[in-house]
Amino acid sequence: MTSKRLALAILYCDSKICISRNYQLQFLGDYNWLENKFNLASILAHIDEIILINASTDEYLTSTVPDICFEQLLERIISSIRIPITVGGNIKSLDVAGLLFRQGADRILLRSCLAEAKLVKDIQRVYGDQAILGWIDYANNHTWQEKSGKILSINELN
Repeated sequence: MTSKRLALAILYCDSKICISRNYQLQFLGDYNWLENKFNLASILAHIDEIILINASTDEYLTSTVPDICFEQLLERIISSIRIPITVGGNIKSLDVAGLLFRQGADRILLRSCLAEAKLVKDIQRVYGDQAILGWIDYANNHTWQEKSGKILSINELN
């Protein structure tokens, strides 16, 4: 019998913790706010995995330059927990994936670069198949198309 697992997803953007409503980000507060508002330490005792997503769209983020504030948040979370962590967002190269694994990520979350077969295969070759988690934005028969910034129906994707 398969047991159920509980994962906590934390959405990060521009040094703030956010929520997404209809593909629009709402800023909630920083990590200290999250710890204090929700007594995060007690919640983490019942969580099987954390998914940390970097939704920042800063122009300085390139395939080789990571987000320093996000790295600090990742380091802070990893130092305080002993559960698996999946990290995603702005992973555009094998070097960035490697940096996240060296910092302690157990898996990486890929979304827009899932279509880049070479990158996915390179990450699989170096870190193994189990190291990648795919993510597709989907809601009510619609999906987000990142390049155009539109929400499309599933029929429009073909």
